[in-house]
Amino acid sequence: MEWLVILGLGAWVWLQSRRIRTLTLELTELRRAVARPPAPAAMGEDEPLLLTEVVRDDELLLDAPLPAAANDATAALEPFAWPAPPSVSEAAATLALALTLLAPALADLSGWAPGLVTALVGAAAAAGFAVAGWRRWPWLAVTTLTGLYVWFAFALGGGDVLRAITLLALAGIGGAAMALRPPHNGDATAFGWGQVHAALPAIAIVAGSVLSIWTWFDTSPTGVGLVQAPTVLATGLCILAALAVRAGAAAPLTFAVSVSTLIIGFMAHLNVREGALSPAFYPLILTAAFVLAAAAYLARPTRETDALVAGAGAAGASLLALLAAFSRLDWHGFTAFAPLFGVAALMCALAWLSARHAADAQGDAVVDIWMSAGAALALLSIESAFAESARVLAHAGLSLVLTAAYARLGWRALRFAALIAAAFALGHAMSPTLFRLAGDGLITLLAALAILAGAGALLFGASRLAARRGEH
Repeated sequence: MEWLVILGLGAWVWLQSRRIRTLTLELTELRRAVARPPAPAAMGEDEPLLLTEVVRDDELLLDAPLPAAANDATAALEPFAWPAPPSVSEAAATLALALTLLAPALADLSGWAPGLVTALVGAAAAAGFAVAGWRRWPWLAVTTLTGLYVWFAFALGGGDVLRAITLLALAGIGGAAMALRPPHNGDATAFGWGQVHAALPAIAIVAGSVLSIWTWFDTSPTGVGLVQAPTVLATGLCILAALAVRAGAAAPLTFAVSVSTLIIGFMAHLNVREGALSPAFYPLILTAAFVLAAAAYLARPTRETDALVAGAGAAGASLLALLAAFSRLDWHGFTAFAPLFGVAALMCALAWLSARHAADAQGDAVVDIWMSAGAALALLSIESAFAESARVLAHAGLSLVLTAAYARLGWRALRFAALIAAAFALGHAMSPTLFRLAGDGLITLLAALAILAGAGALLFGASRLAARRGEH
């Protein structure tokens, strides 16, 4: 079972995070001890012993008692000890939850309505998360999350994908909600609510995102596949990951994993469908692309790690826009190049918004990421929207626009994007496409020469703007 491997990896990541955190604390204490100045000598002490003085052998006595040896190794290894058993109250609550979750499985499920089973498991899990957060009981929180994953596996194996999606969403929301309850002082070094508060939100979001991939492989009797519910689940987990990153409850890598699983899910849907593409696929994937970009911008982690979140959001939204374009029958149709233009405009807007908050917008990595993604989508949208004879002018015009923006804003990504657009224009100009079209009678030779002259004028204007920027 894949979920057993995922739970094992989650436990390993959690144990490694505990070890890294303990080593960090010990290293901090060591640095403080090294930086601490030595204590001054007390007044009235005996004069120091000089090498010129002779001391009799009977005066060299170690009559001062030695301090007791400190068991430093035991103190250092204490955080890695096996977790202490729960209290009697917590053990009773955990046992009651486990029996409640097992009741439908131990009974005859044929006599249970599908909605009743989902409602019972969901209510028990919600109560488990609520009580665990209220009393700060780590074992109850972990048991609740594990029980939901077990029921997810049962539902998916039984073909009830909607129940599996519901339980997976509840697991992600409940696990992330544990970050809302801060631990008590001194509850951060051993297994307790401090560890659950720090690790469970990221584990629940990552595990839920990975497990959500299996919900995309369901196919309806008509062959179009199930797309609405998996899209809502995967996109919701991405939003939840962005909120957790913004609140500092999860690492930025959590958002990157959620975005990756959403893209894999859409690709899996395109591969497993047997009939026509669902009519809901196109609007859903476009909505997911815009939501990803907005969530990545709103996450706003620390300046040291915001490039990872911005990169995941920009790459995810761009790939979803490309999947939407390639899912159309006509690559040069409006429904193919419209999402590329739309997401490209969104990327440029997010680059401008990010530049307003950056200390140095001209060299900021986040601004470069958003602007690079927007320029790349703009180049692809020109290839989709314009005919072969007009692409030379279109790329040259894009190069002029990007150069003008670079002359005005000075962003690093604009300079390279303008050069790449100019290279695209030169590549189309040097290809035999225009003269082949003129030879076939599709355009006149005068029109081909006019296109080349216009592209040359646009590129010359771009070069003058770039030179003016260099002078300043």
